[in-house]
Amino acid sequence: MSFTTLYRVSFYLMLFFATLTLSVDVPESQIAMLFPLAVAVAAVVALLTVDRNPRLGLSRETANWLALFSIGLVFLEWSSNPYLLLQSLAHWLVYLQLIKMFLPKRGGG
Repeated sequence: MSFTTLYRVSFYLMLFFATLTLSVDVPESQIAMLFPLAVAVAAVVALLTVDRNPRLGLSRETANWLALFSIGLVFLEWSSNPYLLLQSLAHWLVYLQLIKMFLPKRGGG
């Protein structure tokens, strides 16, 4: 296993555990525990596709549109429960991290 692959695996694990920490013990949100699962699945898919072949990654334009769309998701989540503003903003960071996972990465392989 190359250093680059080991680094990406450890980075994806860190993102998973950070998202898990964010989602634990939030009874007010019905979707909170879906975020760690989404990050884990996305990490495996990114590791097996984009990280092996950067041409399979998202284009910059697509990533930008998805990032703009994520603002709408945050607004929807916040409008469903205005008391969870901080959690909605934290989920926005999860959306952005998912988009970033699928961008082509530079570096050795």
